[in-house]
Amino acid sequence: KILEKTASKFSLLMCKVFCTVFTPMWSTVYNGLYYDSEKFNELRELSKTHRLVFIPSHKSHIDYLVLSIILFQNGVLPPHIAAGDNLNFSVIGGILRRGGAFFIKRSFRGELLYTACIKHYISKILHEGYPVEFFIEGGRSRTGQVLQPKYGILRMIAQAVQADPQLPVKIIPCAITYEKVIEDMAYKNEQNGATKQKENITNLIRTTKLLISKYGQIYLSFGDPIDLNKALHITPDHTISDEEMTANIDTMTIDLMERINRISTVTTSALL
Repeated sequence: KILEKTASKFSLLMCKVFCTVFTPMWSTVYNGLYYDSEKFNELRELSKTHRLVFIPSHKSHIDYLVLSIILFQNGVLPPHIAAGDNLNFSVIGGILRRGGAFFIKRSFRGELLYTACIKHYISKILHEGYPVEFFIEGGRSRTGQVLQPKYGILRMIAQAVQADPQLPVKIIPCAITYEKVIEDMAYKNEQNGATKQKENITNLIRTTKLLISKYGQIYLSFGDPIDLNKALHITPDHTISDEEMTANIDTMTIDLMERINRISTVTTSALL
């Protein structure tokens, strides 16, 4: 039952639908989506020999679409995306699930069976060759600054590599930067003391007003890949302790967050 509620029902057809529906959005709602094509070509070649784990900054719900659409349009398999189970509502949850989303609880500390199921699922999709995407900050940043990292999913990926050192995994730091996020008024209201609005179909319909608004440009940047096996010092003939694993993950995560910060685009609106 846990896995049925969690697992993606990935469909390339749904990815094509997403591209058809949302590609005009980059020029209608935004002034364009920009990314380094040369850096992207390097990622395409890397995807042929490694399992890619994309870790983007998280500022907007649009983040879920940006990376998947760009990958699909350029001949790279879109990732399975770890999404909060608050997005698994009504019809939308089914659509996102077919676009690659798999839904997990915000917190499952102490839930041993749930943890085991999620750990197994992530290991399975990596071994099957799917890229994975998750937001290490957990929730969306309301300020534009990078938030404190959450280690849960990263640790599960590290444990999958530890169990199979032959699994070649590269961590790809990503920064998705907006001139203005579509949630700007919601964030403003939260700063003024309003409670966070729960995601549901009603609130989604209300956001259709964004289709007549302009939100500036979107910038997608890729940092230099991190070889997970090397970063964690995992080799077929060397077993590391839990303490070593924790220390190595801590060190790698600091490097990862610095890379995300370093590749973030400085926008005019952010300066203002």
